Amino acid sequence: MISKWFEYKEKARELRKLGVSMTVIEREFGIPRSTLSGWFKDIPLTEAARTQLMKNRQDGWKKARQKAVLTHNAQKQAR
Repeated sequence: MISKWFEYKEKARELRKLGVSMTVIEREFGIPRSTLSGWFKDIPLTEAARTQLMKNRQDGWKKARQKAVLTHNAQKQAR
């Protein structure tokens, strides 16, 4: 049985080999992360790709913290 996402498999694998995050690929194609995980399990990431993914994650955390501070301060002002 062929998955309904089979037509995207090769393109998704190519993107992952380039170091694109699973989240980005998931959003672009609308494929469940569990399916992507199975497709990518044999693809080793280069050290550069690993470093870039970690940097992206840390940047996301920074943005989330900044947003949380602004929200918290706005709530304090409203009291």
